[in-house]
Amino acid sequence: HERQWWDGRQALLRTLSTRDSNKKKLADVLASISGAASAAAVAEVETKKEKKNSEGDGDGDGGAKEEQDKELRDYDKKVHKAYTEMCAATFKDLKRMGIPFFCIDEAECVGEGEGEEGKVGKSELERLRGRMVGFLEDMVGE
Repeated sequence: HERQWWDGRQALLRTLSTRDSNKKKLADVLASISGAASAAAVAEVETKKEKKNSEGDGDGDGGAKEEQDKELRDYDKKVHKAYTEMCAATFKDLKRMGIPFFCIDEAECVGEGEGEEGKVGKSELERLRGRMVGFLEDMVGE
């Protein structure tokens, strides 16, 4: 899943960068066409761009940059949510299967450290869970 999310993010970045170049190409084509209709179209596009920029932060192409940043943040939020849900589902499956260290309730842990005699701390439990996942990956061959 991680590879798909990364590839999707890279594709989004490529799309956003091509969108800018396509807008510039369109403006160049419209500017190169002679005639009143094309001049009026170019003027209308420029007016809309100026109006949008004046409503934004006023630094030229800032509105488009903010829009791109928002799209990227939205994608990252979507990936984070999917990752969190995947981790929770995997944890639940490991607990249901009775995999060691995943059946221990974190409320039973002692503090953050190593724990007392016969008890395990939260950080130690996380370390043991990580080792168990490593063992499982070695056994399955992933």
